[in-house]
Amino acid sequence: EPERCILASCPPDGVVLDPFCGTATTLIAARKLGRRGIGIDASENYLKQAQRRLTLGDAGIRKVVDSRRKGREQLTLEGV
Repeated sequence: EPERCILASCPPDGVVLDPFCGTATTLIAARKLGRRGIGIDASENYLKQAQRRLTLGDAGIRKVVDSRRKGREQLTLEGV
């Protein structure tokens, strides 16, 4: 239940950082609660699913950052 954690630990104008965002459940909850969110995941598959969920829903996304380090791909979704 990410809503409870967000309400308890992030001010209304704050930013939620989810370093293992998976399919963006926490980022979507953050958006619904009026917070901005940054999600990071090493799995391109999960990030594509997250991007789809954020784009189709009310959450929206600002940008997708693709960075490659030492042969390991990492994509980052930043929620608005």
